[in-house]
Amino acid sequence: YAPREVGSELELLGVPLWDPLTFSILAYLGLQLAVLTYSPLEVRRGDIQVLDTIEIRGSARVLVTGAVLMTILHVLIDPVTARGERWFFGATYLYPQPGLYFGVPLSSFGGWLVVGLLAIGCYQRAERVLLRPTPLLRAGQFHLPFGGVVEPLVYLATVLFFIAITVWVDEPLLAAIGLF
Repeated sequence: YAPREVGSELELLGVPLWDPLTFSILAYLGLQLAVLTYSPLEVRRGDIQVLDTIEIRGSARVLVTGAVLMTILHVLIDPVTARGERWFFGATYLYPQPGLYFGVPLSSFGGWLVVGLLAIGCYQRAERVLLRPTPLLRAGQFHLPFGGVVEPLVYLATVLFFIAITVWVDEPLLAAIGLF
């Protein structure tokens, strides 16, 4: 990963500020989609509730599934953003040694998986500490219409956005992989 030019964007300790924000958001989306995957649903007319518990949210399967889902987003996002000069994102970065997957080194995906495991693990730990006395998160606490399904919809919207950009930059194989 090589930035366009040092100091060309807002940085914190030499790291572009956008990177940790992106990782945090995508990790949270992966976590929420994993929670939806393993939690029962309560479906009522005009509403859907994810009945997640602290045990489900803090489980190892949610941790691993969430990190994998975050990495899957990266499989679509990174090759498209590396082609930023072909759309409105701009030429933000390039890999000095292009990799096998549309120019992205496979180590990048491993890095995202590790970052996903660490970030989601931190979310899980924070929830266990902050929500210790409350075994049920949404059920019985307060009613938020469509609670727990908004984040997975944002995940889906992110996938659809990057598939659209992939089609726009004329990468049909990458778009097909993204649809898969």
